[in-house]
Amino acid sequence: MTLPKGWKNEQKSSSTNEQKSTMISVDDKIVIQELITKYNLAIDNKNIDEWTNTWTDDGIWTTTFGEAKGKTELKNMVNKITNEFAGGKRHVSTNIIIDDASTNNMINAKSYLRHLK
Repeated sequence: MTLPKGWKNEQKSSSTNEQKSTMISVDDKIVIQELITKYNLAIDNKNIDEWTNTWTDDGIWTTTFGEAKGKTELKNMVNKITNEFAGGKRHVSTNIIIDDASTNNMINAKSYLRHLK
């Protein structure tokens, strides 16, 4: 997922290494966790448009159901999943890890997604 405009990235350089690494602020991590929550609530309520809007235009979703790139593919995949697999379930994300991808202002977010009935 691409960091939206305005998100803060603090640049820190190591005294032993000239390369700069991007550090994700705590505030940004909270915003990302809230985005994951919005994503789960939207899918639980079968609000496909709201769910799709939690993604950037170049978002990539890799799941056991396959991979979707971009909002059109994302919308098509989530429509299929909510109709076939997700009906009546509640989604909870746990063990959220948010890492800097160190390229192109990108981050990686990983978590377990639990389905509750």
